[in-house]
Amino acid sequence: MPKSPIDDDDYSLREDASAFISGNSLERAHFHEGLGNFVASWDAAEAAIKEAELFRGKVVFASVKELRYAGRRFTDALKLMLQQCGPEQADEALQLIREASENCIRARNDAVDALVSYLYRYFNQVKNDYGTVLMHAYFPDFMQLFVRLNELAHVIPASRSNERGRRNEIYDGIVKEDIPQLRLLYEKIETSKNLIDEDTGRERDAQRRKDRINQGIGVLGLLLTAIGIALTVLAL
Repeated sequence: MPKSPIDDDDYSLREDASAFISGNSLERAHFHEGLGNFVASWDAAEAAIKEAELFRGKVVFASVKELRYAGRRFTDALKLMLQQCGPEQADEALQLIREASENCIRARNDAVDALVSYLYRYFNQVKNDYGTVLMHAYFPDFMQLFVRLNELAHVIPASRSNERGRRNEIYDGIVKEDIPQLRLLYEKIETSKNLIDEDTGRERDAQRRKDRINQGIGVLGLLLTAIGIALTVLAL
């Protein structure tokens, strides 16, 4: 069995990577840029997946699959680097790193899809449970954000068809602008549900008392009317 270079006492991954970059068609700046993009894309994907799983309570399998592909490609790139290969293999390694970054971006986008889908169902459910008027009374920005969720339901599919060229730009906007606002509203609703239930319960109790009083007044009115008629008849 051949000896692995990592078994050598004098082995240094840093020195090996430097040797890999120098003397071939991979410019150092391009290589560093490729690695930097991969790390940033991986971190963004991981953050989006964690947030989606936190809300949904479920694993986003589509995202996990893309990260698995990213890990495979990145590992293959490292193998080429460790072989201290020639220019063609060096270019191939950089291409693999770029493809791994694309897998990470797709993983991020899949996680955003899952999160937006969950939040749409959630907000639609609370709107049906409590009513639009009540939700607006407690959360003035509820309808504005709910409308935005409806827009995203059309924007996201479009980004995968006729807006493919702007897909990453669209998802960047959703992550930076829409998700924080939706997350904040979600947290407000979750922490306020008991208060809303108590208030609506008191309102229902007050309405029942009002209805009973009105019913009592109505019965009393009928009774007084009947008595008045009886007295009139007796007086004849």
